[in-house]
Amino acid sequence: MRANRVVGASAILFTWAFLLPSPLASQMPAPLGRLHITSTPPGASITINGVLRTNNTTPVTLAVVPGTYAVIIGSCKEQTITVTVASGETKEVTCKP
Repeated sequence: MRANRVVGASAILFTWAFLLPSPLASQMPAPLGRLHITSTPPGASITINGVLRTNNTTPVTLAVVPGTYAVIIGSCKEQTITVTVASGETKEVTCKP
């Protein structure tokens, strides 16, 4: 009789643990998006949201949190390119002066 209770309890635990959605699933961060930044000629500096990316020059692909970004590419300094990146999406940003 005791063995039947253990099997029944195991079945309930299995159902709860593996078939129901995880309570932490809603707390997981959204997957990142990507900015693929290019220029003609290559090697231009990149400024994103007012911050110069000193370790990056074009061409480069950056993983970013989903959101809206103001991108300035070195050879197109007078032009700010605003781009919105969604989760899992790659957005192309290019400058050809």
